[in-house]
Amino acid sequence: MRILNEHETAHLPIFVIELFGALGDVPKDLGQSIDRMTELIYEDKFWKTFEGHDKAYEFAEMFWDLEQDLPEDSPLRERDTFKSRVFLGCGIVLFCIQFAMLGQVVYGAVFIQNVLAFSPFQTGLSMMPVVLTIIVMAQVSGYLFDKVPFRLLAVAGTLAISVGFFSQAVVLEQNNIIWLVPGMMLIGFGLGLLASTVTTEGLSHVSQTQRATASAILQTLRQTGGVFGIACIGSVINLIEKDRIAMVAEKLEPLADKRYDLQVLLFQSEQAQATATDQLRAHWPRALDELKDITTEAIAAGYYLGAGVVLLAAIFSIWSFSQKGEPEIAPDTLEQD
Repeated sequence: MRILNEHETAHLPIFVIELFGALGDVPKDLGQSIDRMTELIYEDKFWKTFEGHDKAYEFAEMFWDLEQDLPEDSPLRERDTFKSRVFLGCGIVLFCIQFAMLGQVVYGAVFIQNVLAFSPFQTGLSMMPVVLTIIVMAQVSGYLFDKVPFRLLAVAGTLAISVGFFSQAVVLEQNNIIWLVPGMMLIGFGLGLLASTVTTEGLSHVSQTQRATASAILQTLRQTGGVFGIACIGSVINLIEKDRIAMVAEKLEPLADKRYDLQVLLFQSEQAQATATDQLRAHWPRALDELKDITTEAIAAGYYLGAGVVLLAAIFSIWSFSQKGEPEIAPDTLEQD
């Protein structure tokens, strides 16, 4: 594991240091940090630690007091970056793209392996159209960045990603990887246009003294979008699967006791547990086909959500980015003696 150096420790958010300090176990490296946060979220230790909403609210007030005590010239108090409409737009675009993309990477692989029965290696190869299109468009985007207004790039890129997700959601029920390739290429086209140009455009609209902070903000928004994407898309998929599995179990098994066992096996088989799949094949063979349909329907709904979020980014881009793409904040100049 890589140990955090002094520079990284100094730039950790105050609330992270205080949170782990309150739990009595400040992590010493990146791996421990991830493990501790996972434990807090998934083992429900956050509310147990803070004894409910009241204690958590008091803890939030403590963070606010710490922020108010910062010196006026502290970089942690700088909020001027979001005064730039273009910078704000770049942050929103990065958030929305990553929101959809992590959902596609995770649940797209689930669909290809569980429904199309591809091996992990075949699954990786089947998603190469996205990667190859990104490689090609990344070479073109730098040239276009200097030739056309950035608003055009932003709208075209986000629309391409949105249409790519929408088209994949429509054809998922065909259960054929060939039908997914056009959508993958559209997604790669949009990502290739925006992968580097969004950050470049955003940083060009803040002062030179704020660019380090602004870059960190943009990357934080991008990563946060991915976290929200996994959570929201996963919640939609889980809700649909839970509802549809209950309906299938009721249709295939009239006895209540066996119906419960069938539901459990369906959930376990959906999580790729081989033993559960074997039991379904032996006792309820029709359930396996039903399970594939459930997975397809649920992941398609997640793709529709991702398409909608990126479409909102395209609409926001029309307002946020000026037609000529001229910087709204002039670069710093040296004072003359």
